[in-house]
Amino acid sequence: MKLNFLKFAFFFIGASMLFVSCDPDLLDPTDEGDPTISVTGAPSAAIDAESSFTIKAVATPTATNPLKTLDITQDNQLVNFSRIKINGAAATANPILLFGNDKNGLSWDITIVAHSDASIKEYSVNIKDDGNNSANFSFDVSTSINNPSLEVTASTDISVAPKSLIGIMVKLKKGTFDLATLGVYQNDALITNLTRLYYDGLSATFDANPYLIPAIHKDGADITLYVRVQDLPSTDPYKFVLSDTEGNSATFDFNVTTATPVTELTGILLNAAGPVNTGGLDLDEGIGTGSANAIAEIRDEGIDLGLPLASNWKKSIAGVNGSVLRQLKPGQNGLSETFTYADVTAKETISSIYENGEAFTLKNNAGDLISASVNVGDLFVVKNGENFYLLIVKEVNVVTDSNADNYVFNIKK
Repeated sequence: MKLNFLKFAFFFIGASMLFVSCDPDLLDPTDEGDPTISVTGAPSAAIDAESSFTIKAVATPTATNPLKTLDITQDNQLVNFSRIKINGAAATANPILLFGNDKNGLSWDITIVAHSDASIKEYSVNIKDDGNNSANFSFDVSTSINNPSLEVTASTDISVAPKSLIGIMVKLKKGTFDLATLGVYQNDALITNLTRLYYDGLSATFDANPYLIPAIHKDGADITLYVRVQDLPSTDPYKFVLSDTEGNSATFDFNVTTATPVTELTGILLNAAGPVNTGGLDLDEGIGTGSANAIAEIRDEGIDLGLPLASNWKKSIAGVNGSVLRQLKPGQNGLSETFTYADVTAKETISSIYENGEAFTLKNNAGDLISASVNVGDLFVVKNGENFYLLIVKEVNVVTDSNADNYVFNIKK
């Protein structure tokens, strides 16, 4: 009997241990719920980058937990509080800790400075209560960028004398961002000689290039830019580059051709068979000389003694003292068909068209090259050392029974 009793005792103890080791099921805690938040006034169309937009945020707590914080994010990153205003006042933090009546519900006008690039960002207004329950309202903001612009009152091809100071009227126009700098380039490089550049007046020399636009002009201005051009004859590309604070820019390109203005005069070349000291012409001064005078560049070929006196003037010219003459014929030898004497305004043009002249082939008895019979409107180019001259025949005057025959030349040099 004792053995059976012990068996029963062990069974009871084991069953008791099994029973007490089974915990009863726990009931779920009461669901406190989440606060609510709504947002109105989010931009429905693209706005300028870094412009401000204002939304209205309304948040309501549950009956259990007051509101604790509100924060604003952009693509899940907190927006810097310097970009935020609450009911017109600058924010001092983000997240914003709530106090007083705001814990029991709020209705705020929130102004946010949009992001600085052209893109779509997700913004979210997030609310949290004292029980760390939360809610959020998200919306997208699309931004665009308008570049600054330049309106220039000038030709894109400017021709002036070397070292000329040119003034160009420019309208600086702001885009999305404030204007920052204005650069002046020549041959695709910033001009480093700042004494050549003036901003809106000859008293304001550039102190740097690019030039820092004055604060009063950051929103735009009408100014005159002065540039002293290259000091040698050439055609150089220039450009103005206007940039804003974010590096967006606008460009105006133009070319400057520098050339030495021609000097024009009139000279009369007399028949070489006339009196002493006739028959030659100094093209530098337009002065008639003797045909062998050292200052003459061209001479007349005189008369043909085998012809009657009334028709014996040869009406032919030649170079003298090292001068070489060529005749210019528009549309021939690479010379433009539209070429005219009047179009030539630069010394450099005269030298450049020398190769387009037709070389003389006729010769006098001495073996010198001479022209064919000269007529009104004939064009000649003359080279003497480094000097070049352009001639047009304005008159051919035949004086009957006299050696006072003459040509009248207009001369550019």
